[in-house]
Amino acid sequence: MEAPLAGGCLTMRYKIHFATKWLTRSSSYAAAALRIAVLGMAVILLGSNDLGAAQNTPPINALHDIAPKILSCWRPPHFNDEVTVRLSFTRTGALIGRPRLTYIKSSAGSGTDTEVELANSILTAIYACTPLHFTEALGMSVAGRVLTIRFIAPHPPTRNAYRQDARTSFLQA
Repeated sequence: MEAPLAGGCLTMRYKIHFATKWLTRSSSYAAAALRIAVLGMAVILLGSNDLGAAQNTPPINALHDIAPKILSCWRPPHFNDEVTVRLSFTRTGALIGRPRLTYIKSSAGSGTDTEVELANSILTAIYACTPLHFTEALGMSVAGRVLTIRFIAPHPPTRNAYRQDARTSFLQA
């Protein structure tokens, strides 16, 4: 099952490599410094919008609300894809370690490329949604526990039906 995780790491390494190539493309140090300043300002501006949005959302108060929160960030490559993920959170909602994918079934058929694409999509969703904002009581009860969550991508292609028909379930570990 290392291929999906390795694919995700290679994608991130490529993005980092691309960013450093873009920053150092010019032979002029002044141009490189200007690019770094522009990139820094973009990160600050984008980061402040994301931080404000995270503070406006109500905290997660129940265990069964964790999966739908992650599901809201997931953009599956195909309909009826299935993924089972094992992960742990701290009491503040941050991930402990890397999520472990225990089951992957793509509706596009079996193959390394489709499984890597599906694995990257769910890992991207998990990393985009975390840290989750837990209430103090939920944070204390969830901290360090291994959660197994099964995600099933919905069948209808409409956006409203996507949110309503998506299914998640917690499995007993």
